[in-house]
Amino acid sequence: MVSPSKTRVQLELDAEADVQGHPDIVSRPVLVISCVSKKLAVYVRTPDLRPELNADEFDSFMTKTRQQLDDEPAANQFMRKDIMEETLHFRRARPALRTLMEHQRLIFAFQPFGSDPVQTTFDLHGLSEAATALECRT
Repeated sequence: MVSPSKTRVQLELDAEADVQGHPDIVSRPVLVISCVSKKLAVYVRTPDLRPELNADEFDSFMTKTRQQLDDEPAANQFMRKDIMEETLHFRRARPALRTLMEHQRLIFAFQPFGSDPVQTTFDLHGLSEAATALECRT
């Protein structure tokens, strides 16, 4: 919840396809770029798909994802998770947003609680222009 004294500007980009968790939960992740009182956040909302706690995680508030931008090699990335809001936050919002703005496609994989890993794609065409309009500066 945002207090009346705070201003929120938010961009939301639905994934191209739904993912399926256990038991038979189908949901469409959303890439969110949010600016609340000039503080930037970049995260993926995973409705009804709580991220799994992986044995190799170094912190109970972090989870491993696999990300591929355009045709670059895929890479594992640790993201901060918020179990209550069902979100996975990029650890450094500004560099993450700059990187996303330089690409056309993000393939994003994570493991929902009690499920096999799932993968979906975000079409990033036009993100650079839309994100620039946020003017979110600290």
